[in-house]
Amino acid sequence: MDAVPNLSKNLQVILEFELARGNSIARIDPPAGTRCPLAVILSGSLDILGFRATHSFPTAVATWENRDTHYPLETGYVCEQTWHTIAGPLR
Repeated sequence: MDAVPNLSKNLQVILEFELARGNSIARIDPPAGTRCPLAVILSGSLDILGFRATHSFPTAVATWENRDTHYPLETGYVCEQTWHTIAGPLR
């Protein structure tokens, strides 16, 4: 699985970067009662620092991290225009 229909254009370049470095899509979550209408969950940890070092960071994108053990420990990106997100396991 390497294409995500309707993914925010702000996140598309980030997803392409992750896939090119060998990461893979574990699953795509549809809306589940949260304000996030589309979540792309990758199997490996994200290289946020590597992306920032080699690409212009989209202004509508923010990074986030979840350390609450009631939920999966993840880190990721969110598009503040569409609320789409890309996430991966927290290192």
